[in-house]
Amino acid sequence: MVLNGTDSDKNEHSTLSLCLLTHHGRATPLPWKTVQARAMLVRRERDVAGGVR
Repeated sequence: MVLNGTDSDKNEHSTLSLCLLTHHGRATPLPWKTVQARAMLVRRERDVAGGVR
């Protein structure tokens, strides 16, 4: 299993995916979540200010 994070400056989105790593070294994405980068920043600032839950 591998976690893969990708940021796209072009559309200001970030994607985090959980991938299954094969014997051949390829990563097949299982679930993934795409969010607006600004929303992640706001949530991170809120969590740091109030303590992570």
